[in-house]
Amino acid sequence: LTPPAPAAPPARASSRDRMRGRRITQAAAVVGVCSAAMAFAYAQGLVPNLSELAGEVPSEKAPSTSQPRDPGPSESDRGTPSPSPSGSKGDDGKKPPPDEGRDRKPSSPPPAPAVKGAALEWLFDGKDADGPVAKDSSGNGRNGTPKGDPLPKPLAGGGLVFAGQQSVTSRGPVLDTDRSFSVSARVKLNSTDEYQTVASQDGTEISSFQLQYDAVEKRWEMRMHRTDSKTSRADEAESDDAPRAGRWTSLTGVYDAGDERIRLYVDGELEGSVHRDGDNSTEGEFAVGRAQLGDGFIRGLDGTVSEVRAFPRALTGKEAARLAEDGDG
Repeated sequence: LTPPAPAAPPARASSRDRMRGRRITQAAAVVGVCSAAMAFAYAQGLVPNLSELAGEVPSEKAPSTSQPRDPGPSESDRGTPSPSPSGSKGDDGKKPPPDEGRDRKPSSPPPAPAVKGAALEWLFDGKDADGPVAKDSSGNGRNGTPKGDPLPKPLAGGGLVFAGQQSVTSRGPVLDTDRSFSVSARVKLNSTDEYQTVASQDGTEISSFQLQYDAVEKRWEMRMHRTDSKTSRADEAESDDAPRAGRWTSLTGVYDAGDERIRLYVDGELEGSVHRDGDNSTEGEFAVGRAQLGDGFIRGLDGTVSEVRAFPRALTGKEAARLAEDGDG
């Protein structure tokens, strides 16, 4: 048998092939180094991203709707995204209050009273229809307490309805009836058969004054007793004409201590004036809807009352006329 021929030795690479291999190796090394350098520089923010190199401007990212919004004064303010993570800030770095910078009209002030200086003002305007008190709009805190069973009925459109057995009273006196004072109210009687009191102030035995309807004389009266006694005589300023049931009337009773005169204005017109005798200063409750005699109450009102005011001075004729005009409005 012929023995196998020995394997040929590997061919030796030519010098050209060896040169090409070295160049490829060097090029690969250079590319690797450059890639590593670019990656490092990009991570450090030393070079812009590819979109910037290409001249592209990145689109603005829309605000996320899932982020909580700061409560503000309007929907437009609340829907505006904050330009910074901490939200909108003023120059001092503090977040402005919700109302700061908001364009809004100032609230309208309450209408000025027709006559200023009331010691008590029970308008019975329907705004406190469900409340337990008659609000004193004068600002003096003399709220009234409705009394009776049932209580006087407030009307949503204004006015307090009495049925002869109800009243609204203050806590303590409102007027010094030995000095000048005035009382005004708007009243509508349901009937004219009985005596009825619109407003009064209690004494020990009898009311010091009564702004009332006189069923015998068929007249409105501003009545003042001379002494605090159940048998006291009284001085009365009367209206010219008889009242009509179902008709609103503006009444203003005035006592002018300087002239010692009682005056009665009906719908802004002076209709009665009389000299007052006596000296009767009382310290009881101011009341709407009834008068006092001894331990009982008399002459309950059967009708509707609104805009009750008491003043610690004598009103002029012009002021009485303004009160009547204000009630008509």
